[in-house]
Amino acid sequence: MDLREQEFRLPPVPVLTVEDAIVSVGLAWRYRILDPVRATYEVSDVQMAISMLTVTRLRTIISRLDLAQTLAGRARIVEELTPLLGESVDRWSTEVTHLELAEITPVTA
Repeated sequence: MDLREQEFRLPPVPVLTVEDAIVSVGLAWRYRILDPVRATYEVSDVQMAISMLTVTRLRTIISRLDLAQTLAGRARIVEELTPLLGESVDRWSTEVTHLELAEITPVTA
């Protein structure tokens, strides 16, 4: 297990806003393993677990925002998402050191 800081980019995922508009959101983050034993035994795949957790939390946050708030609120979304991830990945002895919304694009039908 590599204990150096790792970077991961998640391909854009579709997310619904409060008014059922679909936006495509791409994410990037950096993380590091603090305790390889806990990171190995508490979860089978840290990177996948962080990915799934991030998408779930992101969808929850954006589902409370309208399209305009979502497009203009990149910093607000990251500000709300970061501590939620921090609390969750702590049990895996992992730290998310940087989180970025790489893109937010409205999806047209």
